[in-house]
Amino acid sequence: MAENKDSDTPGIPDLFVTSVIASGIAFLTLLLLFAILALFGSDPGSMLMILVYGGFYGLIITATLTIVLIAPLGTAIGLALQRFAPSGQWHGALIGAIMATILAMLVLSQGGAKFIQDGGNLVMITVFIAISSGAGWFAQRMVLRWPAAG
Repeated sequence: MAENKDSDTPGIPDLFVTSVIASGIAFLTLLLLFAILALFGSDPGSMLMILVYGGFYGLIITATLTIVLIAPLGTAIGLALQRFAPSGQWHGALIGAIMATILAMLVLSQGGAKFIQDGGNLVMITVFIAISSGAGWFAQRMVLRWPAAG
């Protein structure tokens, strides 16, 4: 495979920060999605509870997972893509989808057969992968601004 030799390719710190930002975008988007679903499912108080408790406790979990797992793994996958694939706007979306799939597989492995058989869980995992892919694309486009538009 040919090595990518672009002089303006992002380095390890750039990819790490972009992975952290993409994780934050995905977390906030999912939090708002769950709050909107709660608003349609019950009273406005449940939406507020999801925003407060989900925001606080979810932020603690997400920040820990981001620093320990998501950002380092996203950085490694980003470096591998830079090395073995031509530069493109699809890198961020692919990294977001890969990271969400890895996290979804971790959750599915802990849930057992009943968790996998529930169609609603699989739909939400699909939504999670789509949102993470979009967050990766957005972070690459707005934070890294790489590759430069030609």
